Amino acid sequence: MSVEPRTPLFSDPAPTHGPSKRLVLLACVAVAIVLGSLAAIHLHKDGPAPVRSVAPLDAYASSLAFENITLSEAGHGTGSKSIYVDGQVKNNGSKTLTVLTVQAIFHGADGSNAALETLPLALVRSREPYVDLQPISAAPIAPGASADFRLIFEGLPETWDQQPPQIRAVHAVTK
Repeated sequence: MSVEPRTPLFSDPAPTHGPSKRLVLLACVAVAIVLGSLAAIHLHKDGPAPVRSVAPLDAYASSLAFENITLSEAGHGTGSKSIYVDGQVKNNGSKTLTVLTVQAIFHGADGSNAALETLPLALVRSREPYVDLQPISAAPIAPGASADFRLIFEGLPETWDQQPPQIRAVHAVTK
């Protein structure tokens, strides 16, 4: 008796030569577009890169005074803490202040710059039931007027001397 060879139920697929070069190129271009879009969205959301060196003073800086500077802190459940710098900004100039970017320089015990942060100055809108902040553009500061402000910092280095930072006006918009 002769035995007839069986046909397998599942046959091996025919060998393939892999994806075409054109398909690989299109996939790479698509990935590059997606990554570029995500990077652009991230940069736009975060604004310009922070200034890491001492910036020059704004021309209107000599018309501004930072007074009654105090420090406080709040701990977080994660072990980190926020440092609050509260004070008053007085507009001694002849123009109304509508935008102000400041640079806060935290000194180290040895006199060096332990930390340097550049950020917009936020005004205190209300203190009850909690401190609510707003940009200066929401309540411009007229000539001769003062306004309370608060700056918030996180992650200051251990080398900081625990004293209030030097606050410098590095960009002012007036009208």
